[in-house]
Amino acid sequence: MTSTGNVLEPVPARMLNELTDCARLYYLDDVAGEWVEGADTVDGRRVHRWVDRPGPPPVSPEPGPGDELHARSVSVGSREPPTIARYALQSAVPPRVTETIWIAERARQALIKWSDGMEVFAGKDQESVPLAGHRHAYYLPVDDDGDGVLDHLIIAARDGFDPKARVALEGVRRLWGHGGHDLALTLIGLGPPADFDGPATGPGSPALASSPTWESRTPFVLPRHVKRRGGRIVHGPEDQLRWCLRAIGLPEPVRVEPMVEAPGRRRWWTFRRMRHRGGGARGTDEGRGFRLCFAEPVSGPIAVGYASHLGLGLFVAV
Repeated sequence: MTSTGNVLEPVPARMLNELTDCARLYYLDDVAGEWVEGADTVDGRRVHRWVDRPGPPPVSPEPGPGDELHARSVSVGSREPPTIARYALQSAVPPRVTETIWIAERARQALIKWSDGMEVFAGKDQESVPLAGHRHAYYLPVDDDGDGVLDHLIIAARDGFDPKARVALEGVRRLWGHGGHDLALTLIGLGPPADFDGPATGPGSPALASSPTWESRTPFVLPRHVKRRGGRIVHGPEDQLRWCLRAIGLPEPVRVEPMVEAPGRRRWWTFRRMRHRGGGARGTDEGRGFRLCFAEPVSGPIAVGYASHLGLGLFVAV
């Protein structure tokens, strides 16, 4: 309530929410009466640039002979839950792509908190036994425009997100900066990977595209040690990469080529390659990059190796 003489006037609840979220924006908006762009409004205009863009006339609801209809979104009545959640990241100082694993850990912690420890986000059942078959969520911060800083976050789950999980996904809007700047999250899409297969400058992401050729965007860290038996190398880097690809159901690549550098001439050793918390099977902490060539196009996301659920070993379509 505010006082005008001896009369108390009600204050809109919206103003209290704005004051709690950002005192500076509250003053400018509700006291000084000035409009100032925020991270949400800037990102909203960018998203609506694609939503409102002109396009071809809608397809007739009556398909002709031989026509195929493809679902591009998940409706409320759909039996298939969305498997991908995609966020836009905003920060005063955007995190570098080399900090991928740390941002992924913060996203995991936030979703575990918001979901009250749901298995899909925690990666463990009610008895704290790790889920098998890569069924829990992948947290994949990505640099979609290739400028060296993280601009989006992808949360992917093979079995999809049920209604309770979607509530948690919609609730997370900020990640703790841990000594730096907080990250604002804007959920811009829920659906299958095909909904996000497009140019990185638009609603698409190279990590969710379909292509026969894929390149490392973050370092592949071996899940086990390289060994020598009888003078020959056993479980070498390429052998382990191929084993990891088979484990997530991908076909055998026809060619695997090493990559000395990441995009932007970054060496793989410049990336953080250790989890801040938790363990996971790992050989050495050396990072490697590869180019994968398949006989037919395959769809992303593709992330394999140590800490692949936290953004390491991520490949993008080229």
